[in-house]
Amino acid sequence: EEAKWGSPGFAQMGRTKARLARDLLELNASFLFADVDMVLLRDPLPYLKLQLHVGAELLFHTDGFGPSAHALSHPDSLELPKHGWGPELNTGLFLMRPSALPLAQAWCAALRSDAAFANWKNDQQSLNELVRRGATLPPSSPYNSSSQAQLISVYDGSLRLGLLPTSLWPSGHVFFIQRQARLHGLRPIAVHLTFQNCDQSGKRHRIRE
Repeated sequence: EEAKWGSPGFAQMGRTKARLARDLLELNASFLFADVDMVLLRDPLPYLKLQLHVGAELLFHTDGFGPSAHALSHPDSLELPKHGWGPELNTGLFLMRPSALPLAQAWCAALRSDAAFANWKNDQQSLNELVRRGATLPPSSPYNSSSQAQLISVYDGSLRLGLLPTSLWPSGHVFFIQRQARLHGLRPIAVHLTFQNCDQSGKRHRIRE
């Protein structure tokens, strides 16, 4: 049976995701987590390795509705914090390094209570609250377009986070409804079938497309 939003099964999926993140980090592993409704369109490793090389400890796909001009003109870069920090960080696609273990442990603890899933809340909101606590955006500068300059200090200043641009990591709305990849002539790395009606059948239809 499908674990629909708000069901006990949906809550269990969120708790399992957080525990999996914690367990992998305890093994001193860096990992890319992708929900089953995330479709890889090309090899993500060259882009991800570049962001890790400049010091990112967390990378997150967001629910943003479009990339900045900077992201469009710098296809190997991260999204500008001032543009991408507003939308929610989506836990359907993220990368964590071992230094994020305390964050993953706190995420597991936050999800133990049923209140974490009450009133249509979910694991994603709990993680957003933790990550954004004490966050500091880097100063914006027109002269520095490097990925390192786009890293955000998060979780009380203990971790460096990069935002994956929607030009390369689009949501279902950006990819299927806005069709920004076709509009801008982009080659996305992956698409996440978010903002999708009709539950599993709707997502299967999108995958066929």
